[in-house]
Amino acid sequence: MDVRALRSDQILFAELRSHYCPMRGRWTWLSLKQLTRIQFVQFELHKNGLVDIRKTNDLPPENRDDYLYCPIPAEAIPPVGENILMHLYDHPEEADDDAFCLDRVPKKLRERLTCSQRIGRGVNFSEGLNIKKICIFGLLGLFLSAAFGMAWSIKRDDVQGGFGVAAFVLAAMTFITGMLQVTLETK
Repeated sequence: MDVRALRSDQILFAELRSHYCPMRGRWTWLSLKQLTRIQFVQFELHKNGLVDIRKTNDLPPENRDDYLYCPIPAEAIPPVGENILMHLYDHPEEADDDAFCLDRVPKKLRERLTCSQRIGRGVNFSEGLNIKKICIFGLLGLFLSAAFGMAWSIKRDDVQGGFGVAAFVLAAMTFITGMLQVTLETK
C-alpha cells in the first residue's frame, strides 16, 4: 500500500482496514481468529511476492535516503505503540485529522521495492484466537446439545440415552468447527 499520498491518520487507518479486510476473505465472520497486533517490521522480499519478517519493531537507519519518517532519529522504537495502532485500526473515526501516526510510519520514496533490493520496512498484521467468539460458539454448542438432551429425555423418558446422544452431538460440533477453521485458514 502506498502511503505517500495520504494526509491524515483517519485516512491511513481507513486505508489499512480497506486493504486488510478483503485479504481475510468473505467468511471472516466464521473465523475464530482476529487481528491481535500491528507491528513495525523489517522484511525480506522474495520471488512471487513472498515476504519473510526479519526483525520486529525496526525502522530504517537514519542515514538511509530511500525512506522518510519523522522525527529522525526516532524518539522511541516502535515510533507508535501497538495499543494505539490497534485502537485506531478498530476505530479509525477516532484518529486525528493530522498526521501524527502517519509521519512516524516509514514511507518508501521513489520506486517500489523489488526482489533485487530485498530488504524493506512496513507494518505486519498478526492474528490470534478470538477468545470471545470461541466462548460464544462453545456456549451455543453446549446449549444446543443440552436442549437436545432434555428434549430426547422428555420425549422418550430416557435421560441417559438423551444426554449420551447430546454429548456425541457436542463432540461432533466441536470437530466440525475445527474442520471449518482449517478449511477457512487454507484458502
